[in-house]
Amino acid sequence: EVGWHQTLYKTDRREFAERGLLTARAELRSRFARRFDYKRTGELRHVLEPRLGWAYVSARQQDENPLFVPQAVVRQSRLRTLSLENLTRDPSDRIRRANRIVLGLGQRLYTRGHSRAPLIMNLDLLTAIDWDFVEGGLGGIHVDARMMGAGPFGARVVGTVDPEAGALDEAGLELSFRKRFKSPWLRQIRMTAGYRYRRRLPLVLEVDRGILQ
Repeated sequence: EVGWHQTLYKTDRREFAERGLLTARAELRSRFARRFDYKRTGELRHVLEPRLGWAYVSARQQDENPLFVPQAVVRQSRLRTLSLENLTRDPSDRIRRANRIVLGLGQRLYTRGHSRAPLIMNLDLLTAIDWDFVEGGLGGIHVDARMMGAGPFGARVVGTVDPEAGALDEAGLELSFRKRFKSPWLRQIRMTAGYRYRRRLPLVLEVDRGILQ
């Protein structure tokens, strides 16, 4: 994918200004699967999907441009690493220079109770590590896992480790419960509990006695 991100500015207080950025993205994937039989009639299927991705956003001085789309307070490094289109198609007027390579591995586990039953996904695990040429180092080690198929229960675990600092940069845990009913008055009950950790808090949360730090 190769694209051009162009923005034209014209306001009452400022003269005409423009900003153009070259973006590029490439991704190579392969998929391997193996089937295992268990309990005579059951089936377990393991799918491996290695991937290699690259994303690029050209550098451009943007200090003189009006800014209409605010930049996110929290940098979504994990989301952009696992889906590089979030980096090249960022709608923010403050889109930053980028040149990043991502090496990832996706794994999925499916089970089937008997030969006529459909395959049910029990685990979806994605791990990735990226190298940032702009900052000159490892960007982080990212994990995104979803666990399903345990009856009405499900879970999701996400996290990012900063290899240079040797610390957990962010983490999240979500537990869910879903129960379906045949009653016309009550179709479904769903409850979710989650916990999120961030090593670096956004400035908007750092308040001491009502004064923003």
